[in-house]
Amino acid sequence: MWLPFAVRRFLRRISTRGWLVLAALATLGVLAWWSRAAMPLGSSNGTTERLEVVAAAAGSGRAGANAQQQQQQQQQHEAPDAGLAGRTGAFDFHVADPVREPASAEEQLWRTRQQHVVAAFRHSWDGYARYAWGKDELHPVSRTGSDWFHLGLTAIDCLDTAWLMGQHDIFSRAREWVDAELRFDHQQGASNVFEITIRVLGGLLSSFHLSGDRVFLDRAVELADRLMVAFESQSGIPFASINLAERRAIRSTMMGGASSTSEATTVQLEFKYLSFLTGDAKYWNAAQTVMKRVFEQPSSDGLVPIFISADSGAFVSNEIRLGSRGDSYYEYLAKQWLQTQRTEKRYDAEYRKAVAGVRKHLLGVSDPHRLLFIGERQHGVQGAFSTKMDHLVCFMPATLALAATNGRRVSRSERAKLAIRDQMDLDLAEELTRSCYEMYHQTLTGLAPEIVFWRESASHGFFGKRSGGGDDDGVHSEGNFTAELPDDDGADLSDTTLVETVTRLAKRSAIKGTPATDILAYHRQTVDPSDRGSAKKILPHGSTTNAVAYDHETDKDTRAGVIPDRPVQQDFDIHPADGHNLLRPETVEALFVLYRITGKRKYREWGWRIFRAFERWCRVESGGYSSLNDVRQSPPSMRDKMETFFLGETLKYFYLLFGNDTTVPLTEYVFNTEAHPLPLFTPGAQLKKDLVWLE
Repeated sequence: MWLPFAVRRFLRRISTRGWLVLAALATLGVLAWWSRAAMPLGSSNGTTERLEVVAAAAGSGRAGANAQQQQQQQQQHEAPDAGLAGRTGAFDFHVADPVREPASAEEQLWRTRQQHVVAAFRHSWDGYARYAWGKDELHPVSRTGSDWFHLGLTAIDCLDTAWLMGQHDIFSRAREWVDAELRFDHQQGASNVFEITIRVLGGLLSSFHLSGDRVFLDRAVELADRLMVAFESQSGIPFASINLAERRAIRSTMMGGASSTSEATTVQLEFKYLSFLTGDAKYWNAAQTVMKRVFEQPSSDGLVPIFISADSGAFVSNEIRLGSRGDSYYEYLAKQWLQTQRTEKRYDAEYRKAVAGVRKHLLGVSDPHRLLFIGERQHGVQGAFSTKMDHLVCFMPATLALAATNGRRVSRSERAKLAIRDQMDLDLAEELTRSCYEMYHQTLTGLAPEIVFWRESASHGFFGKRSGGGDDDGVHSEGNFTAELPDDDGADLSDTTLVETVTRLAKRSAIKGTPATDILAYHRQTVDPSDRGSAKKILPHGSTTNAVAYDHETDKDTRAGVIPDRPVQQDFDIHPADGHNLLRPETVEALFVLYRITGKRKYREWGWRIFRAFERWCRVESGGYSSLNDVRQSPPSMRDKMETFFLGETLKYFYLLFGNDTTVPLTEYVFNTEAHPLPLFTPGAQLKKDLVWLE
């Protein structure tokens, strides 16, 4: 035999019982190995998977952390759904968010969180289907439904959300309602053209693109044909409302019948795409004529008033703001440029001019945390500056980031290769996203109010202090900005480029001013669009944004998942009439787009914290989520209304934020202002012959 003699002798001496013992031990060993190999990543001894908190990202000194700190972190285990089940007590900002380095665990973490969003969507739908089926909106507390336009808005607004989330049973039921019940010939009264376009027409077009189901396109054409009467004004500017059944346009009841600028200029994505699908130029031309009339009017450095006459096509007010009635005009400038594959150069030019106007006239820095914000000019750009900012303004970071990068992910090195103007726009987008997040983080409930009034920093940039003071409402008089430079006493730098300003400042051995002045000095300036190089290189010495360098992902605490204390001092005031929360999507949209473009994990974490706050305060157990009366109160009382955009926008952006980049890639789609994704396209040669084209 080939076995050594000693081995053979040992085997002959083993009894039958001994063989059985050895076999049992071997079996146990194999089972133990198999159970460990099959154990889910992050599990321990077969227990439910948990993801441990790690102090910092890879390369941040993890190996040098002391053993005691690592032990404490391991004790802070949290299942992905922690904080969602219990709904008693104040919102807990201190529950750590789990972080783990391996890519597979990180992927599983966000997949699990994404499923929480799906569950919230189904809970919202269940409430609507049970208590408000076929109605426009659900009142979850009273378990009733109500109509605004009698068009089943919730069912239509959430169609593409259900499709993207893979909730095809919901999609199928809503589709059946659209096919069998959606009609436009029985609706009476005034229906807002803008709201119907972005919610119903946009939802139908997006659902047709995603599913290929012809019923959605047929209904979209039928609706658009009825809406066309709104554009039959003397100027081509659409009237505010329409009676769909009678095909009759109705003037606004505000400002002598004038239309809102944002409403008139936020139907273009939908009407243009419909012309592309049908080959009928009439939809495109009606929407494009509106933009042509607007561009013919004088603007203030690209900024336009919030009301426009449907008769003359002229602006009828002086008020400048990026909140209600002004917001999506600027959004659709950039998105129309992107929608047609950047072929309509006029939109890019008008958008860039408007961004320069925002930098020059509407930026402020808060006290005490130096947060950049966008204010208002209620009496034109020469009038007083107000620190009032609607939550609606939080659309702007996503728009800035999309236009700066064309929707593509940029690494640190790629970011430095962008045109300086685009680098600065991306910097501004990140600044404003932080400010929008702080509108949530600095409240008692962790949810943002509808409007804030920022507490403005006492110093106002390298250009010196404003000539006027402020009052309790945060309204400040506007004066001239004069640089306080010993070498250039009295030199007015307000119209110089950033490069010229920094060249002058570089003559001095030290730069006077606070970090807030550095921030304003950087963001107020303009550069030649063709300039290239690093924007960071032309930043005044020692300047940063939010005290964190531009290319840093985030601070150590955020990487570790630590939620800091709510600041003792807020950066804004909330007036009694402005404390409500309507489940709005703008900040979540900003977080989604900024994460997609920069890859910075903090935007996902901020989004998760906001989602947890919605779960904590807005969920109604019988079905649905409710808007709130006052985010300053804990617990806040419910307003008993679930806005359709909570399903159509807010939850959709949460889902995409926690998902992968291949779902609705930003290089291939543009979202309308109701978050309905529409594909980019280029008009064919035959169609283009019939289109109103803006050069």
